[in-house]
Amino acid sequence: MSTWKVRVLGVAALCVGVTSCVSLDAVDQGKRGELKIEPVAFKDAIPKDFGRAIGVTVRAESPDIAQLWFEKADGTIVLINVDSRHGRLGEKILVIPRS
Repeated sequence: MSTWKVRVLGVAALCVGVTSCVSLDAVDQGKRGELKIEPVAFKDAIPKDFGRAIGVTVRAESPDIAQLWFEKADGTIVLINVDSRHGRLGEKILVIPRS
């Protein structure tokens, strides 16, 4: 492929990318999503009905807080935060239903 064709394809890709972008200001950041956020009904343990642990994630900006992901028997995903610095569970859980 010639240099000219690569440049034309690069410019075309850049034009498509620029025209398809949406400003974050145009998106309502305060709008609440459809997923359920529930208060934690426990303070010192993770209930067995959360099911099996399927993953752990950590965000770079909060390395002391791990996000534990569980899958219930019905397939529902549950997310809870664990603060390893202070030795406590998060105050809320995120419940993601599956269909």
